[in-house]
Amino acid sequence: MINPVSPFPGVTIESVPESSKQDVALAVAKARKAQTAWANTEVSNRVKILDRFHKLLIENQDELLTTIQAETGKSRFHAADEILGLAMITAHYALASGHLHQSVALVRYRFSPRLMFCHNPKA
Repeated sequence: MINPVSPFPGVTIESVPESSKQDVALAVAKARKAQTAWANTEVSNRVKILDRFHKLLIENQDELLTTIQAETGKSRFHAADEILGLAMITAHYALASGHLHQSVALVRYRFSPRLMFCHNPKA
């Protein structure tokens, strides 16, 4: 097991298993298989997956921010950059397909003056 040390005093990060060479080889094989399946996935289904991922990022942003802070020592603002950047990239690719134009809305994130995309369930 690997016992990560938080940059914040008194903050505990859960232990994680240490991967063997065989574990890494198996993970790579699974990733290659998943990539093939993704390549064969219809664009409309990919958009649904990206939309769901985007929605989960927004719904779980507080927990994700806390985890990024605990593991990296970043300020909440800089941790938010990681979440917001990924959310914007995900929204971009979903919107670029032309399928989600009405289900994504532009809103302000409460920890940052920057604009971001957020799932709009009323659309």
